[in-house]
Amino acid sequence: MQDPYKTLGVSRDAETGDVKKAFLKLAKEHHPDKGGDAEKFKQINEAYDILKDPQKRQQYDLGGFDPAGNPRGPGNFSFSFGGDGPGFEGFDDVIKDFFGSGPMRNFRHRQPMRNRDVKITVQTTLEDIYFQTQKELNVRTPTGDRNVKLTIPVDADTGTVIRFQGLGDKSYADLPPGNLMVSVKVKEHETYTRNEHDLFQDLKINVFDVITGCDVEVKHISGTSFRTKVKEGSQPNQTVRIRGKGMPKKDGTYGDLYIQFKPYTPESIDKRIIKYIRENKNV
Repeated sequence: MQDPYKTLGVSRDAETGDVKKAFLKLAKEHHPDKGGDAEKFKQINEAYDILKDPQKRQQYDLGGFDPAGNPRGPGNFSFSFGGDGPGFEGFDDVIKDFFGSGPMRNFRHRQPMRNRDVKITVQTTLEDIYFQTQKELNVRTPTGDRNVKLTIPVDADTGTVIRFQGLGDKSYADLPPGNLMVSVKVKEHETYTRNEHDLFQDLKINVFDVITGCDVEVKHISGTSFRTKVKEGSQPNQTVRIRGKGMPKKDGTYGDLYIQFKPYTPESIDKRIIKYIRENKNV
């Protein structure tokens, strides 16, 4: 059986998401319906079937599989003394007492390749990103609970993964510890939508203010307020760009804020105004 890591072109410590990306790229390239090689396509699918399943992947890492589906793989012990002499099974009996733990293949299979990473998801807000809020995380690992301080980076977004090296599983003291992988999920905001470092906001405004022009007060994500001008005769859904009022960047600058005015009609209007509009609407 071919090495699934080599088949997909990924490293042995590749994350599940990277494995999936590699599989999709190769599957698209070699799909028989698109003129690809059917045998290569089959190998790609078999490799992905192993690496996408944590149990199968671990079993392969520890010994792999033979064509019949039995464990085999990297580092597998194989001995042959020639002729009718004892092979692997006979060698087990010879060294059984030396290791004191049963057959040698079972001894090797009990050795883990590495401590596992611990993966958690943290929900955050645009305000957390804006202010680079520090969060206290209580992380449960196989070797006990751990407190971690996480500062939300300015470029965080849903899907961002922050790695804390060595803060994962430490079950096997003689092996390097795993990592803590924190996946960020940004909550939907009531006021803003975000595109990279720019913010977008809808602002309700009296239709007469749109017609006559005015200054409006805008509450900002920073908790402060500022005023901006609505020009006389502005059109419905007109957008105003406010430079430097968006999200922070790594270089210390800020993106922009885009405000789209949403005119509304007041529930109570002076009848004289209505009369005037009727008389002059075609002027």
